[in-house]
Amino acid sequence: MPLVAVAPTRHAYGVECDADDWRAPRGSAANCREHRNGSVGVEAAYRVMDLGNALVETYNTDAHLVPYVLRDEHGAPLVRQPRVNKAGLDFVRRLGFTLALEALLADVDNPGHCEWTPELLALAAEQDERLETAGVYYTAHGRRIVQPLARPVPIDQAEGVLAAWLGQLERLGLHPDPACRDWTRHFRLPHVRRGKRDYRSPIVHLERMRPVAPPAPDWTRARGRRRSTGALGPSGDVDGSPLARAFEATGWLGPSLGAGKRAVLCPWRTEHTVGRDFDSSTVLFGPGPGRPLGWWHCSHGHCAGRTQADVLRALPPAARALLRASSSPVGLRREIVPADEARRRLEGAFQKAPDGLSVVVAGCGTGKTEAAIVVACERARKAYASQAVQGKRAPAHSKTAISVPTQRLAIEVAGRLQARGVAVRRLFGPLSVRREDGSPECRFHDQGVALARGGQSIPWELCEGRGREPCEFASACRARGGVEGPDDARVIVGPHALLGQLSAAAGATGELVIDEPPAVLVHEVLTVEEFFAAERGLGAFEARYAAAMRVSLRAVAAWIDAGPLDQPGPLARAVERVDQDLLTDAYEATGATDALEAARAAFDEGHRGTAPPVRRAHVFAARRSLALAQQIGAASRVLRLVWLGLTSEPKQVIARLEQRRDRRVLVLTLPDVQLLEALRRSGAVVIADANARLHLPIYEHVVGYRPPVTEAHAQDGAPVRREMLRTRATRNAWAPRGRIEGGASLVRAVRAVVRWVLRDESTRRVALVTLRLVELVLRAALGQDVSQRWVEAGQSRPELDALRDALGAELARLPESPDLGHYGAIEGLDHWRDHDALVTLGDPWPQLTDARWEAEFLGLPDWDARYEALCAAELEQAHGRLRTVHRTRPARALHVGSVVPSGWQDFTIVEDAGGRPTNERGVSVEELRRLVQEAGGRNSAAKALDIGRATLTDYLTGKRGAPGALVAELRKLAADIGRPLPSVVGKPPGS
Repeated sequence: MPLVAVAPTRHAYGVECDADDWRAPRGSAANCREHRNGSVGVEAAYRVMDLGNALVETYNTDAHLVPYVLRDEHGAPLVRQPRVNKAGLDFVRRLGFTLALEALLADVDNPGHCEWTPELLALAAEQDERLETAGVYYTAHGRRIVQPLARPVPIDQAEGVLAAWLGQLERLGLHPDPACRDWTRHFRLPHVRRGKRDYRSPIVHLERMRPVAPPAPDWTRARGRRRSTGALGPSGDVDGSPLARAFEATGWLGPSLGAGKRAVLCPWRTEHTVGRDFDSSTVLFGPGPGRPLGWWHCSHGHCAGRTQADVLRALPPAARALLRASSSPVGLRREIVPADEARRRLEGAFQKAPDGLSVVVAGCGTGKTEAAIVVACERARKAYASQAVQGKRAPAHSKTAISVPTQRLAIEVAGRLQARGVAVRRLFGPLSVRREDGSPECRFHDQGVALARGGQSIPWELCEGRGREPCEFASACRARGGVEGPDDARVIVGPHALLGQLSAAAGATGELVIDEPPAVLVHEVLTVEEFFAAERGLGAFEARYAAAMRVSLRAVAAWIDAGPLDQPGPLARAVERVDQDLLTDAYEATGATDALEAARAAFDEGHRGTAPPVRRAHVFAARRSLALAQQIGAASRVLRLVWLGLTSEPKQVIARLEQRRDRRVLVLTLPDVQLLEALRRSGAVVIADANARLHLPIYEHVVGYRPPVTEAHAQDGAPVRREMLRTRATRNAWAPRGRIEGGASLVRAVRAVVRWVLRDESTRRVALVTLRLVELVLRAALGQDVSQRWVEAGQSRPELDALRDALGAELARLPESPDLGHYGAIEGLDHWRDHDALVTLGDPWPQLTDARWEAEFLGLPDWDARYEALCAAELEQAHGRLRTVHRTRPARALHVGSVVPSGWQDFTIVEDAGGRPTNERGVSVEELRRLVQEAGGRNSAAKALDIGRATLTDYLTGKRGAPGALVAELRKLAADIGRPLPSVVGKPPGS
């Protein structure tokens, strides 16, 4: 049998860097990295042994195995080996060792991680018969499949091989956990000691286990398209979920299986070979993040390829109508607490933040920034331990750095701190400073913006002139230096763009607060035309760099035109074929013999940073020429991204080709390095974000552990009426292929919004947030000149002219002109907090392929659920601008689209955004409400009509259309009471 490595527990620290040489004594110079628990160094805690022996041995610890084995330069396995993390792979190789996968393991979880039942055991036994060469042993809530390999798999191919094998298991009717694609994953052995008790696997079948050749790697399988049933996360109320109502109407809903799940009938149960009705092999889960209708799972092999969409299509039409009429999608209901309790929780989270990462989840407007300010003031007032050190350095745990999304917010936070009597040091970029009249302080602001887009340092290049030719206005410039406030201030504030400086300023014992953090991953899009322009601009860069990078620019440009679409991987693929003459030039400049080596050697010795080296004369000339600055900045951006793509560690930067708007583009996905380093700092760092729970799997992936989480969602300070006008599509209908065309559906949606506003006479001041292109159209309809931005967005002038007139007429009906904004540019805005209403128009779907490959990059399951959750999170940010927690008077909120904003728990949903909601036979919701009131109120009317009060409420809120017979009966009921009503359809009979 092949070999595996067995450790007493899965908690050993792994090799990550050059300071993790496990062969040296722990604490020595070669093995000196300090860990979170205070220990130092890495040890060879894993015993290498035969796979068969490892599976049958009984352990007196919670023993786990890893399927990779470390071998020396002669190919001999080590007797004992360390844990190896992905970050340490390069270091291990440089030491002369190789790493290979010698067995394949996968977890197959029971639905919802439930306990074994006789039915599930029978089903599992049937599935086990299909595993002709693999072993299997059962765990408390599932099974583990073990497949030995006839030859080791090099670790670079491991995840591709694992993906292929998991695909084979799926085709056999099993549902393996997609996270098992990770070659570093640990697996608990069958017979161990858990929680001070001996644990023995109830079923172990190893008799058929025999080595087989590894399958060919499958790099095209997207991670997590099928989610593990054990990884579905917490579930909400399954009984009230839309899918449960639809299943109940069909007769498919069975008994409860515990919190958040019900046994159901499978729509394809006639194809099952074993089992009986409601035997827990098919389960319905309650709503949760990214699965707002609920979630269906069937363990039978015939259903291995079924999706949630298949289930919805299998429902009878009447049941599907219940889904459309329901108030879903809804996520998990949040715990709503009084504002004082929310404030106490938030301040406690900042006060008690441990070293390492912790996460605060707080709804928009709950007061997370205020809580951070309060705690920062408390820390800043900490006294010195003794007079001897006073004034030399700040006491331990007295410094706080606060990072916020924008410079404007940084100024606001600094002002609030200073108002409390605390000294503040504010960090800023020179280009962000404005004069009193709003104009930029920097005399070369536009040139600076152009250069900054290419990654150039503005203080170094423009302000200081590389220490040789400072800006002639530097002596009187308030923007110079990028710092405001005393050097010994214990609170430091700045924007996310300066996160690295803020983290360093906080120090090892200080606390770093990241308020509404940026995305961990960045997606950069490049076109062939940008590559051609960059090559033409190479004369502005140092000769060595230009010669080294020209060969790669030309090769990548050709690859964009001819490479395979939608196949993510390293950018190095693009430079496998290069122009030999250009390669010769690169060799003469750097001594490199291939494009990758030339890129690594492109910089002169002593160059700082990753920005391409611009010739000094060209930088100086760019101060006077905006066109030259723009040319240098654009070329610098392309060159820097290509250099990062070619020289970064494997899987650090992922490249893919896509077809967007009828053209091929290169998309590079790379991490925000500043944010990664900040999250991994040794001191305390607190993420504070309304949607932090959505990003929690990413943070866990980055830091390698599950950070502590504090949640605080405060109740509204005044009544807020939330409503939703449901549409089937918004962005695709209004702007197909990224261009506004036609516009009829957009006009209908805006007309519906205007009608909604006018229903309540107290609604006057309205804020409207929408897609960026739609915002431009609405600004034009209000009389603003957007022609330049419209053309820059690639839009048609005739379409703008037509929509300007149609929408202008609609918006003119509003009591006041609405304030406008667009998604992605509203975080932190506070000036709409006193508006009467806020409307979000359209669903802010992120770029589909970015969401998909982002999940691939980070190893996250269920990318499509995350895709929807990101959309809902952006809607929550928009509606958070009403600052409902701090309101003192009522407000209204409306969303026009198909996705419910995160955090909306009690709201009314209406089906049609093309006009006022109506019931059957043309009776409006308002008229129906009046009829009910005339008939004696909701309770009396429901009793007289012999229907449930909840059913009547559905009719009155527009969730369901009231049948014509019921409307007629309601009219008769009102007439019998003595208050005849005029008909809204026609005159009453006999009139």
